[in-house]
Amino acid sequence: MAGFRLDPAALRATTPRFADTSQRVTSALADLQRVLDTEGECWGHDKPGAAFAKGYVDHAKQTSAGTANLAQILAGLGAQMTTIADSTQAQDRSAAEAIGKLTA
Repeated sequence: MAGFRLDPAALRATTPRFADTSQRVTSALADLQRVLDTEGECWGHDKPGAAFAKGYVDHAKQTSAGTANLAQILAGLGAQMTTIADSTQAQDRSAAEAIGKLTA
């Protein structure tokens, strides 16, 4: 049987890194959006500008939404690391108590 080992304290210690990375992604996205908003539609409205916009605008919106989702996922993963550590530790204690009752 393969063994399983988990260090709850080490797993919990990853939570702040996920939160920090999530915040950095959110800040970078906000900074980028401010710059893009300041520049506006700098490609113009002539034929080449319209062609550029056709290939750019929707993809830029999708990328922005995807990046915002990434930040949320990272924050959620950090919280889940703590939940996993707590749950695993509780299960380990419960199993140890059950074994203790069998051997007592």
